[in-house]
Amino acid sequence: MALPRCLAILAAAHAFLLPAQKARTSLRRATGPVVLIGEDSFGEELACLGQSAATALSGLSVAVRGKDELRNVLKNVDANDVVHCTDSALTGKDWNLLERDACPIWVRCVNEFGNDVVKEIFRNGKRRKTCLYEVAACAPYSAVLSIEERASWGGGASSIKRIVDFHRRDRLSDDEVALEAGLDTFFVSLTFEDYELPETRQVLAELANDARVTALEFRCDLLRSYNPGNVLKQLHAAREACQASWRGSEARLMFTVRSVSQAGAFRDEDVDEMASLLELGLRAGVDWLDVETETLSRKQLKKLRRMADERGATLVLGSHHQLGETTSSARAEALLNKCAKRSDGDAVKLVVDAASADDAASAATVADVDSRPPRVVLALGDAGKLSRVLGRRFLPATHESLPSTAAPGQISPNEALALRRDWGVVSPKKYAVLLESDFGSRSPAMHNAAFRACGLPHQYSVLELPDQGGLDDVNSETSQQFRDYLASPSFGGLSVTIPHKLRVQPFLDELTDSARKIGAVNTITPRPALVTSRTTLGGASVLTGDNTDWIGICECISKALRKRSGATTGRALVVGSGGTARAACYAMTSGRRARGEKPFSLLVYARDTSKAEELARAFGGKAVADLASVTVDAVVSTIPGAANFELPPACLKNKPAVLDAAYKPASTALLVQAKAAGCPMAQGASMLVAQGVAQLQQWTGRVAPIPAMRAAVFEGVEELEGDS
Repeated sequence: MALPRCLAILAAAHAFLLPAQKARTSLRRATGPVVLIGEDSFGEELACLGQSAATALSGLSVAVRGKDELRNVLKNVDANDVVHCTDSALTGKDWNLLERDACPIWVRCVNEFGNDVVKEIFRNGKRRKTCLYEVAACAPYSAVLSIEERASWGGGASSIKRIVDFHRRDRLSDDEVALEAGLDTFFVSLTFEDYELPETRQVLAELANDARVTALEFRCDLLRSYNPGNVLKQLHAAREACQASWRGSEARLMFTVRSVSQAGAFRDEDVDEMASLLELGLRAGVDWLDVETETLSRKQLKKLRRMADERGATLVLGSHHQLGETTSSARAEALLNKCAKRSDGDAVKLVVDAASADDAASAATVADVDSRPPRVVLALGDAGKLSRVLGRRFLPATHESLPSTAAPGQISPNEALALRRDWGVVSPKKYAVLLESDFGSRSPAMHNAAFRACGLPHQYSVLELPDQGGLDDVNSETSQQFRDYLASPSFGGLSVTIPHKLRVQPFLDELTDSARKIGAVNTITPRPALVTSRTTLGGASVLTGDNTDWIGICECISKALRKRSGATTGRALVVGSGGTARAACYAMTSGRRARGEKPFSLLVYARDTSKAEELARAFGGKAVADLASVTVDAVVSTIPGAANFELPPACLKNKPAVLDAAYKPASTALLVQAKAAGCPMAQGASMLVAQGVAQLQQWTGRVAPIPAMRAAVFEGVEELEGDS
């Protein structure tokens, strides 16, 4: 069978051509199955695509062959299953089902992109128009799948998985947005007209693997054609080139249509077309959407904000360029507030003109690093370059590999970070892990790799105190040395290991809620403060104790659970009674609830029955003395790997997800046993990385380069086959 040139999932892409829709209930958190809908002539191809997509999602492919079958099918499939049907098999009452209980994706096959496609959509009479209208109203996203060189329609499965993953992703919290638009991060403004050229794709792949670049700005206004089909095709080409990024996934994309009056190329008078293109970007599932707050009407801005809320995890960046005049700090403050109000943005950006370095410095002072929503403020031109050094949050940048800059005065992340180091804007900080003895911890390698990847001048080492027991006496010489270390102006943060997770608490000003409930601290972070009770720091900072072990445990167990095939019991078992066991108990109960996951009923096992009972009571669980008849969904072992702990075989019959927190040796007796029983498992080194990511983000105020951190850990630890 001859293959079409391109497969396009286009209903949502063309929905902007239809009459305005009423506000729809958000599909963002839907857990229903994917439903692929195609024309009657697509039956064989749709089945092939459905099977491949189901494999990518670890589900089953199910066909709807006749009218009135959809309801029964949806009742009997799981969230990762893929349902496929032709539009003639659907009736009018099926659309509410699709909107409420599924992730519907409309599949179209076209040979070329252009206005002819739009005309063809309406060619087949009333039924076709009604069908398209209904699907477009509830289909959340669109994508273009280039399959010219692929053997079957199954080649589109990875893009469908991306759509579904984005569709089910919750909107980011304010704290997560602050990390995405974090300190010492940049988004690179792309200046390409054609993203399908090999040389363009090579540059994009390089940019996607630069951890200093947290997003790539897709400048729609610089494309040769604003035809919707061309925009989608170019956006897809950019995505394909960026798939293997430092995140372990495709790079974040920002969709921008910059008008001439705002230093771009899009015609000022075509505001409605601009709004339509921005809607198209939203329906394509971009990560950031730049909206011009003084170009678009209030009605258009509200509609875009509503669509962003309803259709996924897209973040809105409200932007304004105040050009042709110098702008005072007070005026800039007012413009930022207006920008935030009109756009209801997750972040706001203000660009001004600068006649001197003083103007640039004035602009940078308005960009308060702790503001919510995050503020991006910069000045254009050579005189404005200083603002790109003094301002530290999510600044637009160029790159050495780009053919041209998108705006006058843009500099690269390399240049900006070097100048910040040289001028003392970013001063080197010292970080360490507090150990009882150096057992070959991988934390220094992990965090130093992260600092290098992010272009930061910090160093992470091992801290060993001369008399470790001396921390128990707050008046001892060792305790005073520890205070002096924490009070140093160059102190950036500390990782804490057993047995110090309790001992360090008297030296801290405050504990996070999770650290307080767990009763153990593994992370210390100095935070700026105007007032503090700690006179030794002269009121300069507050020391906060946190626990990120529970985050690492949750991450590993959640990933392993997605591979699990056993029956669900709703129970989790924690083995051990120490500080890490407390973090595990919190993770399986309150921690999962905090992440939007269902908490487990908790079981605790330890050799010391009284300690197991005490720990279980603290977290609302139950102690078990005999594991022979215990069946659970998840197991977290927190005892040393050298103990060679194993579970009774009956415990593994239900194939629970198993995490062993010990990472030396990598292959513990429990993990060997779990793998042999066919259980999904996670090794302790993966937990080390996950909790380290949370630490690094606290210390630096930016997203962590996970692949660089993981690679550094596994240079010294065996990576086990099947590790989640």
